[in-house]
Amino acid sequence: MTHSTTPAGRSLRHKLRSLWAGLGRGARRRGKPAFRFSAEVARLEERRLMSRGLRLHAHALDAPLEMPQAPSSTYGKYNTVASPGEVLTYGSVVMKVNGVDTTFPIPTKEVTVRNNTKQTIYPFLYDANTGQASENHKNTGSWLDPFDKHNEEYRAYLGYQVGNTDYLGLKEGQSITIAVPLVFWDGGRIAFATSSNHFLPANKDGSGINPFQFYYYNPGGMNPSARYVVPALSSSENNGIVMYYHRTGLANGPADDATHGYGEFTYRDQTFLTAVSKYYVPSNPLPKDYLNTSVNYDVSYVDSFLLPIAMAATKVPVPNNPGVAADYGWIGAPNRFREGVGNVQESIRKFTSNGDSNGLGTYFQTDGKKLGWPTYYNPTSGTDPNVGTMVPSGYDLFSNSPLGNVLSAYDNNRFMLSSAGNGPVKLASNATAASTNSLKINSFVGMSLEEGFKTLKIGMSVMDGLKSLGTITALDPSTYTVTLSAGGLNGNYSPDFIYPVHDPYVTKLTNLWYSWSSYYLNLPRIKNFQKVDLTATVSNDTDNSGNDPRILTLPGNAPNLPLGTQVTVTANKSPQPLITIMKKVVDKGVTYYYLSQPLPSAGTQTLTFSKPRPISYVAQTQPIPINFEKDSKEMQKFARAFAATVYESLSVYSTAFNNGTIRIPMPSWIVSQTIGGNVGYLPTATPINYVNISADARDLAKSALRGVPNFNNYPEKDWYPPPSEGTGNQTYNVFNLDPYVWWVHKELKLTGYGFSFDDDTADVNANDSTTLSIAVGGLGGLINTDHFSVSAPYGTVHCLATIDKNNTSIISLASKVVYNQVLPDDKANGVVGAFVSGQGIAKGTRLAATAIIDQNQFKLSQPADPSVAGKTVELTFFGRQPA
Repeated sequence: MTHSTTPAGRSLRHKLRSLWAGLGRGARRRGKPAFRFSAEVARLEERRLMSRGLRLHAHALDAPLEMPQAPSSTYGKYNTVASPGEVLTYGSVVMKVNGVDTTFPIPTKEVTVRNNTKQTIYPFLYDANTGQASENHKNTGSWLDPFDKHNEEYRAYLGYQVGNTDYLGLKEGQSITIAVPLVFWDGGRIAFATSSNHFLPANKDGSGINPFQFYYYNPGGMNPSARYVVPALSSSENNGIVMYYHRTGLANGPADDATHGYGEFTYRDQTFLTAVSKYYVPSNPLPKDYLNTSVNYDVSYVDSFLLPIAMAATKVPVPNNPGVAADYGWIGAPNRFREGVGNVQESIRKFTSNGDSNGLGTYFQTDGKKLGWPTYYNPTSGTDPNVGTMVPSGYDLFSNSPLGNVLSAYDNNRFMLSSAGNGPVKLASNATAASTNSLKINSFVGMSLEEGFKTLKIGMSVMDGLKSLGTITALDPSTYTVTLSAGGLNGNYSPDFIYPVHDPYVTKLTNLWYSWSSYYLNLPRIKNFQKVDLTATVSNDTDNSGNDPRILTLPGNAPNLPLGTQVTVTANKSPQPLITIMKKVVDKGVTYYYLSQPLPSAGTQTLTFSKPRPISYVAQTQPIPINFEKDSKEMQKFARAFAATVYESLSVYSTAFNNGTIRIPMPSWIVSQTIGGNVGYLPTATPINYVNISADARDLAKSALRGVPNFNNYPEKDWYPPPSEGTGNQTYNVFNLDPYVWWVHKELKLTGYGFSFDDDTADVNANDSTTLSIAVGGLGGLINTDHFSVSAPYGTVHCLATIDKNNTSIISLASKVVYNQVLPDDKANGVVGAFVSGQGIAKGTRLAATAIIDQNQFKLSQPADPSVAGKTVELTFFGRQPA
């Protein structure tokens, strides 16, 4: 992990993820992987219904769930191999030093989990071991863990032992501490399932319902997956255990709809990784910025949200104070899961309900109904209250849309999301021809005749196997007869009635994003833009060893070019990629234009500038009339600037790599790439990762998702506009481009990722720390119950300080420890300095800068009252301004 320094030379202990591009955080968003249809089965017309005759296995509520037993021919009741080292790299590694085999112990990295819910939860770590370091931001690099196999599934299941029986899960009020094996160090996730239902597959051959994708056997079904149980480092009942698991073949993490929440972490160890780099991969060493000791972590809602998780690094050494350590404050959610005031499940029920209470207003109104946010399907949610309701993020709303035929891992006759309703995908029946164009329904599969017939609608398509029987044109409930558009019926049939597929959520968001781009293109300045050739000076950006020719400066008499302007090399008559003006920076009166892709070379050259062009596939969208004619001039200016940001976001992501497997409409796919911040699929990501371009692309999307033209120019209080507030001559808020973001950050006020990529609110890096504490369903078990902030990572601290008698903006702290526990403003990294309160200190005062470091001095953002000049007073330092 890289670490910047402040102007005063003090280490910045928290580094925004947008500045960590290329540092190998494999599981962290990240550009999210391309659409994953892991739970998908064959197309509707090619498959039979899994739900026909299917019995859902279930466990008694909170009944103990035994760990998977090993085949009798292996190494014990639960172990399929002879030692933990046969599952994953364990304890130590052997490397050659001067030709001699030398043993290197793997340093201990700890995770402690505390269950504050009123039920058993089921934690497990998982990782595919795909983390690679990228030297000079190239795609090749050494593995962070070169000892374990890559892109295979590794897990560590937490549990407990009673007598001779091993169980999965962590019971109510219990805690467990485990050592984190090396394979999980880079980009590992820790997942928390809320119910034993479907946590393990019912059938040991892997068939049937298996949303968490645990497998008793490796691919081929002959050899068991590698499993071995070891004692935990400690636990509240002294019976904690961990089951290590490794399955060969391609990694297969939990399905998107497997009901669970998760956090993410990365460990580094300077001594160990330096040895690995020197002795094990000397021909391809790790970059220096990987060779440090730290733990980096976040609470993630990039995919979905289910339950509250709080995380904190513990025993974090205080800089410049050898031997002194303290716990960081927590990030994530302090709420309860299902019980008590403010529990997250109650918030989810409100957000997903139809009507006036969801906070969405008319945003998704369809057929006069004010729709709430969709949910993931789980067949036991109505009978098992422990499960809870899980909702998709903005990106997963697209990637798991019914428009893409994404089916549930629990039942392949259900869509994964409720976006198209809560009914089955199709209804199977048995029928007899009543005439050449009508069928008399004799029975429905899994539903009574009367109940099934009520669900039929005119316009539904009807299939018999692969043969189309037409669509329903009339229904007669008195005889259970349907009239079809096609004729030629005769005899008996087993027709499937296919429900029309729609998704008002994806459709609305797609139309709104595209409508903003059209609004921009119809602005007079853009509409009337005339193509022009100009002589420009092209210079390199600071990344890729100074080989990124994308910064333009123009002569003083050149026109002011708008965002999205197309740029081509005038002398090159061959087809050129879409390159646009992506960012403008004015410094000392000079305008610098940053391009969306680098030009072939730097230097002075003639370039052609053309008007921004329509976003690809715009003709497939339905325009929403956005109008600010009756608004103030200030609002109109704001809207124009916001439209430019949205337009350029879509323009950049419209160039993303398409592997040909996209199954949602192309306009929706482009919007999904923007919402997902999928910079990994931009043409500038391969073969060379232009990290500054990736950072700028993400900043565009961050601004759009925060509802402002540029989030660096607007305070946080102006971000995340409420979706129900009418703007732009609409009854809802057209500046809100993803209501999930608003809900996570404004309604729930959580420090977890509300975006579908890293949004700078949840990611913490703790230098020299080796321990991480996680609390689920409340803050119980965390010693430091203060909220984390970048400028006060250890929470609220107190200290005596002397106010300078000649300059009351200068304070000298009595404690070197406290001095190093807080940070001043750091504009380069977007850090707001710690707030200060105490005698003579005005409300809102912050630490603005360091002064004389060896005297523990800070400069305040505003002078203290003259009455305290020269006095020593007790001051309090904290990270968040009180209301």
